[in-house]
Amino acid sequence: MITQKQKQIAKQFYIGFCCIICILTMGYIALGYAFCQVAFSSAFVITMEPPFEQPDFPQLEETEWLINESGRQAVKLVSYDGATVTGWEILQPEYTNQWVITIHGYRGTSEDMSYYAKTFYDAGFNVLMPNLRGHSGSGGEYIRMGWYDRLDIVQWIQGLVAQDAQCKIVLHGVSMGAATVMMTTGEMLPSNVKVAIEDCGYTSVYDQFAYILEEFGSIPARPIMDIAIMFAKRFTGFNITEASCIQQLQKSKTPTLFIHGTEDDFVPFTMLEQLYNANPTLPKEKLIVEGAAHAYAATVNPTAYWNAVFGMIDKYM
Repeated sequence: MITQKQKQIAKQFYIGFCCIICILTMGYIALGYAFCQVAFSSAFVITMEPPFEQPDFPQLEETEWLINESGRQAVKLVSYDGATVTGWEILQPEYTNQWVITIHGYRGTSEDMSYYAKTFYDAGFNVLMPNLRGHSGSGGEYIRMGWYDRLDIVQWIQGLVAQDAQCKIVLHGVSMGAATVMMTTGEMLPSNVKVAIEDCGYTSVYDQFAYILEEFGSIPARPIMDIAIMFAKRFTGFNITEASCIQQLQKSKTPTLFIHGTEDDFVPFTMLEQLYNANPTLPKEKLIVEGAAHAYAATVNPTAYWNAVFGMIDKYM
């Protein structure tokens, strides 16, 4: 027979257990909301310091060239949903139908791609350098991790084709820009798009954020990611689970060069094989850069990097 004292103890235990569950639930909700705001709000300021040591990126000289010598012209488009997206256009002094669209990474700007832009320009390409949504002069309160941007890139491509039906286009992106490139290739693209180059892109937005939580935050991805998905849908209209480079690559017909550094611990090196194997019929090549951390493949081994890039372009363009 249960005594009154045992009933009282059981009641206290039940109340305590419920309180703990409520506290944990509220804590997870708060973490999920905070993560959503930090990850996607363009107004949230993050100081991006790489968690690794690498040689200085060869950027200062090229940024000086971009600003003072390239003759860049501001361009913009009003995207499919009314957002104004900005960028820079650099034209060769004499006509060429060769174009490259260089796409920057998370919380970066088009100017971060000046090293790549100058290298392509010196090789005879016109260069288009868009700012992704929520970055620099482009509209949008939220960063959509390449998913909405892919449709903006499609419109940039359509604009180039409208200007010159004979244009030949290369897509090149680093990190989130690489994910944007892969997501773009899953759309219906004109035959003018000849080559895609993705440098250290992630398999999907969900996979990348889950990895960041577990690797750098020492926090289990679930249920934080599930709550973040809910808040992202509610406040940004962005369904994280849709944003998959793997699924887009499975629809792609654009010859693609996959590049990744072996020491990348921000977008893990293991994602390279998943991306490369996503579409068995896709014309593709792969470059592994030994010892390169995230987004430093071109610094650690520039000879191998650019030989692979222009080799791919020569083959398919």
